[in-house]
Amino acid sequence: MNMAMFSSIVQALESLAKRNKFHEKVMLGILTILGLSGVILLSLAFFMEGTQRVVMLVGGGLLVVMTFLPYTQIQNLRKQTMSIDMIASVIDQLQDEVASETLSTLVTELLEYSLRR
Repeated sequence: MNMAMFSSIVQALESLAKRNKFHEKVMLGILTILGLSGVILLSLAFFMEGTQRVVMLVGGGLLVVMTFLPYTQIQNLRKQTMSIDMIASVIDQLQDEVASETLSTLVTELLEYSLRR
């Protein structure tokens, strides 16, 4: 593999990790809004009576429960981002090793050429 290929793979992985982090933040923002709305509905339900109270309790409860369900998706995004970061660091290390091997080969060839002259 050449250096350009390593660099392009690392750039693609880093952009994927950034996209995962952005999606995680968006999901957390939406879930926070839903959770707060549910808590507000639950707190307002205690000032209501009859059918309105039941509707607000059910609606608030559903909103609060809905905030906990996508939590697994957020955990999966975090795991993906962590594994992508690990793969990118391994590729960076491979790129460094290839660069040092190429450099040592070039230095050896230059030394051999200078000794011949």
